[in-house]
Order: sequence, then structure tokens, then C-alpha cells
Amino acid sequence: MNDFTKLAPMVLRFAVKKGYMVKQGTVNKYSMKRRYFALLGCMLFYFESEEPESCIGFVFTECCVCDNSQSSDSPKKESGYDESFMFTICTVSGKRVTLFAISSEERDSWIAAIESNTCMALSQRTEDLDFISSQTSQRLELAESDLTRAILARETLQREMDSIIRENMMLQNRIDILEKNLKETTSRLDSSESERRLLLSASGVVPKVLPSWSLSNSVARIWVGSWNMGASDPVSLGSGSPSLASTISRVQSFAPPGYDIYCVGVQECISETLFDALDSALAPSGVRRIRLDSQFGSDVARYYFKEGDGAAAGSSSALQEAISSDPSKLCGRGDGSLLSLKYTGVALYVHERLMPVTRVVAVSRRPFSPIHSKGGVGAVLSVAGRTVAFLTCHLEAHKNDIRREQYREIVGCLGSQLGEDGFHLCEQFHHVIWCGDMNYRLVEESGGASLPSTTALRLLEERQNRKLFETHDQLNQEKRAQEVFYGFREPEPFPNFFPTYKKIERRPPVDPYDSGWARATYRVKYKEPFYKGGMVKERTPGFCDRILYHSITDLAENLVPERVRLDLSLEQNTAQSLSLNKKHESERTLSHVVDNYQSVNGGDPWNMSDHSPVFATFLLRLFEDETNHTDNDKTDSRNEYGKESDRSVGEHNNSSLLTPYSTSILPRGVYRIVLTDIKVVWGSMEELPCTVDLLFPLPFEVTNGENFADYISNGRHSSQSVRTPSADSSGSDDLDDNVMSSPDSKSRAHNLGSRVRRTILGWHSSETATHTCLALHYNNTVAALSGKRDIDPIEIIWRGSTPVDRLHLALRVGVDSAVIIHSRPSVRASNASGADMSDRMIGHCTLDLSRVCKTAAASDSGVRGSVSMARQLIKDGVPMYNIDVVSMQREVVTFYCSMEIMPHSD
Repeated sequence: MNDFTKLAPMVLRFAVKKGYMVKQGTVNKYSMKRRYFALLGCMLFYFESEEPESCIGFVFTECCVCDNSQSSDSPKKESGYDESFMFTICTVSGKRVTLFAISSEERDSWIAAIESNTCMALSQRTEDLDFISSQTSQRLELAESDLTRAILARETLQREMDSIIRENMMLQNRIDILEKNLKETTSRLDSSESERRLLLSASGVVPKVLPSWSLSNSVARIWVGSWNMGASDPVSLGSGSPSLASTISRVQSFAPPGYDIYCVGVQECISETLFDALDSALAPSGVRRIRLDSQFGSDVARYYFKEGDGAAAGSSSALQEAISSDPSKLCGRGDGSLLSLKYTGVALYVHERLMPVTRVVAVSRRPFSPIHSKGGVGAVLSVAGRTVAFLTCHLEAHKNDIRREQYREIVGCLGSQLGEDGFHLCEQFHHVIWCGDMNYRLVEESGGASLPSTTALRLLEERQNRKLFETHDQLNQEKRAQEVFYGFREPEPFPNFFPTYKKIERRPPVDPYDSGWARATYRVKYKEPFYKGGMVKERTPGFCDRILYHSITDLAENLVPERVRLDLSLEQNTAQSLSLNKKHESERTLSHVVDNYQSVNGGDPWNMSDHSPVFATFLLRLFEDETNHTDNDKTDSRNEYGKESDRSVGEHNNSSLLTPYSTSILPRGVYRIVLTDIKVVWGSMEELPCTVDLLFPLPFEVTNGENFADYISNGRHSSQSVRTPSADSSGSDDLDDNVMSSPDSKSRAHNLGSRVRRTILGWHSSETATHTCLALHYNNTVAALSGKRDIDPIEIIWRGSTPVDRLHLALRVGVDSAVIIHSRPSVRASNASGADMSDRMIGHCTLDLSRVCKTAAASDSGVRGSVSMARQLIKDGVPMYNIDVVSMQREVVTFYCSMEIMPHSD
């Protein structure tokens, strides 16, 4: 089948004229064949029959000439065709096509239709040229006006020049005196926290303190980048492309060496050349790409790409087959890629020093449509016992309510795919880093209406891009309204973080000191493809491409954006790139520091798409290191300035990362964890939950593969224990119907060997866990039938080798919808797996055991602690509220319980 036959159904549906005619052969003039013709735009398609599959070819009729006179090489009358019904199409390329209509009226009708479409095309081109001419004239007038003002300004400046020169000498003398005083003051001041802050405050600098652990060797530096490539392939390593050294240099300007983990999220990508180029650029520094398309192993050292492994090395069909079968890629078709595949995908690279303590534990994708590439893709790494979920996505472009639904689908459904079924993304993994084309636009400050493109360009040229980001960015407005990305944080944008869309392809590098740089960078008038109507529409620049991060509450300070010193030369020209590999000066300065969150505004190859790439860097705390916890480290001024440690970038200390935590809050052993007084509170009201689902520990939080947990319900020890997938799971105990009546409980072919005791009241195993987790379910509706007014305490016995203070407990709480009303009607009352939950609202929260362990360590006995826990319930990634029917005020819905931890002896 030819490529253009894929357009045949659309042609037959929208053709302006259709019918049968006889086509004379191009070579054999006496070969006459009856064909079915369809005219659409400037293309005349012909078919063997009226079926779309019979499409043979087409004739390009733009600027053609239709001639109904007889030619010398026309067939004789004995051929059976009347020459008076004949006409010839002469294309601009010189091709002649002779056709015979069924009548002279039909012939004239075909000629008129073809010439009419040709005139429309020429008229459209004329209008486009007139529009361009009008814009050029307006720019010329503006240039003349600017020239006049410049001449007047020059005369004014000339008069002021003498005065400025005299003042300059005086200012220079004052600067010299101030610099001398600053050096003297710096040398006199002690390095204590209060004195340094006093110095900074007196100088007008507000310090942002990094934790002291950021200067130790027990830190993993993470680089995250995202790029909507617009169905282009700007980075190439094949023949005819730039040299390998040149390509590596360009790639390193985007992803410099010196980091431990690299995550690249792409949208509308059509090949793997960018991934391969990154692999070539990072391999010399010991960083290798991890395979995400194979079975997960015990560590990533055995599962990285080797030379020749990439799918790009094969044929085009082999490449597309490899891409479509890769769980880290979400394939489909769309603009710029109607006849071939493009995809949303993620790639991960890990430094060799982290490979022994790093595992790929989950990879999954969630499409929004069966034919398009929009959706979410996620991969989860376990790094030294901490789980980090890396996500990339491509969201809806125009409808904000659909974007909200897509966000909730990724948080719920993709979170369930990566972790445990029914539990959300942010409650199951220690850290989440989410990048991608979010497609949020610039809107009015009040929200709703799109910001006019002229206003956006004016603010950009006035260097007020920070105002655009904070005030007019739709994603920031949605976050403030708690509609999406609740609990997610975004690094502070770098000064060069300009709107990333919609840009002119092959644009020059950005120079914000050029008065017309925004108009030379952004395409504010856009002509849609013909299959979308071909209309010219306005496009306002937008911060579409973003990077956000989320952490469980007690680990929120263990993942922070990396802060870098803002070079003064960069502040003068943000088109220059910031070098992260140079060592800072030993002399202490007061220069400004910002989060390393940037958009790439350079030239080739980063200007080939209508989106700019973005990247951000993070610091992830891995292990405690007592040698770095000295008083000097805690008060080191480099915390404020974002200055790196004395070791150069890319220089690692292997021993510190291969050693477990040096100390724990409680000694290792067997512990009993007790949950009591479980309730849901809002305002002055409190109720018992309808259902409670408990997950302990979190997925992949423990990886030693041993029996580690069981539970006690109603004061009796249960036979339940979580076992590894290799354990025998062929239990023969019958399951009670009441026990399995929960909508979230379902049988799994590869359960972990948990057995359900025959009981009606109290806690029981829900048999949903698949990642060495203990999954328990409590149905309060059943308990209420026997007159119970509270939820039975649940006691969990922890026997694992992992210290108990590093574990977390995830809860899914069902509340009667007659009591709790969600404040957002757009949020459907459904659980993460899509089951109907119209009779209850489901909220999620996570409890950390470290807080309880701290009270145990501080107690007299040093081994027993108890605290009251309160966590706001989250539904579909946004807070759950109750609306007071009297005051119509929103009331936060909070989960309360008491948690106690103590040693346990069998």
C-alpha cells in the first residue's frame, strides 16, 4: 500500500467533486482505463473503484492549465471515446494527463472545479504575501521611529557624557574604598551562622540555606531534562552529520558531565539519536544508559546499553517495532508524524559508582488515547534504599479541564501500575521527579482568558519574564488553587528561563538586550495544517515544558534543587551558558545564587523544534556520613552561596556510598507497631472511616527478599507473612465471602503467599500486594452490624533487617460520601484502578515511622515511643475537603491515629 492511500478515506469524504472518467495512458496513448476520480484541494486522486483501498495515485493541480482542445496524439474515434468530452491537465512540472468525461457538461464541470481550486490556492498565497508585506511595512515604520528616537537620544547623551565621565571617576574611587572595607570586614568576621547572616542581610542578600549534608560525599547529583522535539531529529550520529566530537560538545552543553543520575524525558520524538548521543557524551565520565526494555535485575550494572544495542542502528521498521514494544516509550501519531510513529519516553543514565546500590524496579506507561503519543511514562529507581520515580508526560494542549483529568489519571492509574494497585503515585515512592510538556499557557492574572501575544512579547522584551512566570502562568495558578500538582515543588527559575513555546524553528540564539529578540524568537501567528482547517491562529508564548518534584513529608529535605552561583557575565547576557564544571573562587563573595533550573536558548541543534529544552539539577541525600557532621560543616558559608565541596565535579568517593547508614534512631531488631484510635476529622466533626487499606512497608522500600512482617488482629496472632515472589503461593485455605467483598480486593495470579484467616470482623489480608508489602483491609461497614463503634487496633510485627525508622506506611481511607463532599465536582468519586466507588470517597496519606522512633529514642527506656499522627487526606492528587452546608466554608479532611512502637519478642 502506498503512503498516500492512507489519506484515501479522508479524500473520499471531503472531496469537492467525485465521479468516473477515462484516463489515457501516459506511455501508451491507446491504453484507456476507466477510473474513479476525487478532487480535494489542489490534488486530483484516482481510484480503481469507489473503495478507499483502491487508490492508485494523484495529480497535483496547483497552477495547472486545463485544455479541452484536441491534441495530435489523441486516440482515434474508433477507440470508442468521444473527443469532444476530452480535456487535458498540464501541470507546472510539464506532465500532461488526458481525461475523458461522460459528457461535455461533465467535462466543463471538472475543468471549472479544478480551476476554481487553483484560484483559491493562488488567492490564499496572495493573502499570505499581503500579510507578510503588511508586517514588513509595520516593522519598517517602527524601525524608522526607533531611529528618530535614537538620534534624539544620542544628542541628549552627548550633552550628558561629560557629566557622566566626571561622576564615573568619583564612583570608581568609592567602589575601591567599599571593596577594601568588604575584604577587611570579611576577614574579621567569624564563620558562625548569625554573623554570616548579619553580613548578608546588611548587604541586601537574602540567603537560601542548603542542608549541611549537601557538601558531603553521601550525595547523588541528579540531572533531569525534558524536550518536546516536534517530530524532528536534530541530533544525528550517522554519515553526513557533524563530527562525533562536535555532537558530543553540543550535547554536553545541555547535559554536562559530573552528575550521578541523568533522566531525559522526550515528547514527539521519532528516533533514539538523542539518547545515543547522550550515551556517547557521558560514557567517558563513567555514566551509562540503563536498559528499561528488559527484565529488571538485582542491579543495573548488568543491564546497561552496550555499543550497538540501540534500536537506531537497525532499519526504520526495526526501529519503530523496537520503540513500540519498549515500556518506557508511549507511541502514536499526530502533527508532523501522520505516517510514522512518534513517542513520549524516558531514558535513565547512572554513574558506575552508584550501580552497585541502584536497581530499576518498575517501568510503565499510561496512554490517554489509543492512537496518539500523549500520556505518561514512568520509571522507578531504587537508589541505596530510597525509591525515586522519574516521570515524563505530554498533556492536552488546549482544554484545561482535560489536563486536570489527565494529571489525576497519571497520579492514580500510572501510580498503581508502577507500585501497588489502588494506591497513588505520591504515597508510594519516597521521591517523584516529574518533567514533560505540561502544555500550560499564559493567561490573564484573573485566570481563564488567554494572555494576548502582544502583551506577552512586550513583557518579555521589558525583561519581565519572572512576572509572566509567577503571575500569568496557568500551571502556577492551578497549583495555587490546589487543582493539580498538590504537594509538588518547582525549582526557582534561572534568569534565562523564558517561555519554551511556541518558537520559530532554526531561530537565532536569544539576546534579551536586543529590543526585538522576542519577535524574532516566538511564532505568534500560526497556520494550521490543511487537515485541521488551514486557519491562521494566534499563539501566545507559554511555559509549557516544566520540571517538578515531590517527596514524602519526612524526606522533603532529602531532595533539593542544586543551587549555583549566578555569574555576573551571565546576568549581563543570559544567552551565555553557565559553566557548572569550574571550581568557585576560594575568596568568599556575596554574589547571588539561584536554583539550577534553566531553559536552553542557544542555537543548533536546540532550535530545531518549536519547544526549547529545559533542565534542572537536584541533590539527593543517600547516606549519613559522621565525618562530615562537624560544627565547621554545619556553619560553612558555602551552604548559602551554593558553592560545591572542595572536590571537583565528577570526582567521587566510592567508599561513602557503599556503606549503610552509620547510625539509626533505634537498634535493629524485632518491633511491634500498633495503630489505634483511627478516625477522620474535619472542622469540629469526626467519623470512623468506612474502609481502611494499609500498605506496609512501601513498594520496593525493602529489597532483601526475606519474611519480614506479619500482623495481629483482635489480640490474636495471624498466620500472615509477606514472602518473596519465589515463595510457594499455592495456599489451599478457602476465602470468606465477606472478607473479599471489598471493591479493592481481587485475586492475583502471582500473589506473595499471604493467606486469609476465616474471619468477618477486624483486619484481614486483601491479597493485593505484589512488591513484598503487607496489604491489609478493614471494612467498618461489616463491623457496624455487630454494634462496634471503633476500629480494632492493628499490630504489625517487623522482623526485617532494614531499620524500622526508615520505613513508611501508606493508607487508603474510604469515607461515606453522604458525610464528606469534595469541593471539586470535576473530581470523580473513583479509586485509582477505575472501580465504581459512588458510595464513598477515597483519600490517601502516608505515615512515617521515624517520628515515632524519635520519641522512643528520647524516652526513659529508650525503646518505646508513642505519638498522635495527623495527615491531610489526598484524593486524585488534590486535597480532600468537606463543605459546611451552613457557612459554605471548606474544611480540611484529616486522618488521625495513634501510633506506638515497641520491641517484640516471640
